[in-house]
Amino acid sequence: MGDISPSAKRQSVRKIYNQIAKQYAKDFGCKISDKKVIGKFIAELKPNSKVLDLGAGIGNFANYLSEKGFDCVCYDFSEEMMRESRKLYPDLEYILDDAVNIRNHFNHQSMDGIVALYSLFHIPRQDLDKLFSELNYILKIGGVFCLIIYSGGESDDFVDEPYLNEEGKKALYFNYFELEEILQLLDQNNFKVISKIIKPISRWRLASKKDSVDALAGKNTTKISIIAQKNK
Repeated sequence: MGDISPSAKRQSVRKIYNQIAKQYAKDFGCKISDKKVIGKFIAELKPNSKVLDLGAGIGNFANYLSEKGFDCVCYDFSEEMMRESRKLYPDLEYILDDAVNIRNHFNHQSMDGIVALYSLFHIPRQDLDKLFSELNYILKIGGVFCLIIYSGGESDDFVDEPYLNEEGKKALYFNYFELEEILQLLDQNNFKVISKIIKPISRWRLASKKDSVDALAGKNTTKISIIAQKNK
């Protein structure tokens, strides 16, 4: 993958999500998974906290947090996903941009919480340390960062996107993590882990298809959910 630039990898993600946005919104727009993890995150926040949803997609998680009384900002790179999100949740605040430009939009220590739920695995490895540093920059001291990622597959890879029915094309950039890798990134950027859940997954299915291409979940795939607090 050394011949493909980080920018090209990120653009592949934007392109794919623009293509699948309508069906994705239909299948997942009003559904909320991982309530246990989100509940732990919420428990660490004060009422009316300002929360950034990084890679907000169709806005379902941001809307859930907004309904719990938090002031949420949806940040995403896909114009079409954001268009669908605005249809579903017009009252949310939106920022359309690449994750690597996040510092352009927020002041120092302006956020109480950040969630990155199923989004960081679309960020190239070359961009991760800078991104984590900038998340630290915009998060208040004592602020909380919640992330959900996958481990167990090939790192820095391209995979099939099931919604496109193009098995073998492998057009979507995907970055599997190792647990120690993500823990090291958090530690290097002054985040202390306060909760960690590791769960094996066996299948990843489309809500709209009875039998789908298993693009993400393999026999060794695990879901890693982490809540961390900014120390300094």
